[in-house]
Amino acid sequence: SCSLPVVVVGSGAAGLVAALAASSAGAKEVLILEKASAEDASEGPSLAETSNTWRSSGLIPAAGTALQLQAGIKDDSPKLLAK
Repeated sequence: SCSLPVVVVGSGAAGLVAALAASSAGAKEVLILEKASAEDASEGPSLAETSNTWRSSGLIPAAGTALQLQAGIKDDSPKLLAK
């Protein structure tokens, strides 16, 4: 039996961001559960088994980030994305 303040299911982008948010909010312990094994990851899973995070090379797709601003990218507004 185990008692933890925060348990996150899935280590995709949303799961990892949730775990980071919990830690930033003061959670002393955060448990992340993932269905894929380390062996699956080392062999490279089939496309059907992968999460969006794996397909996006582990990057979190986002708009208006500090990196975009530093690079002078200003064309990621909601109006542009709605086109």
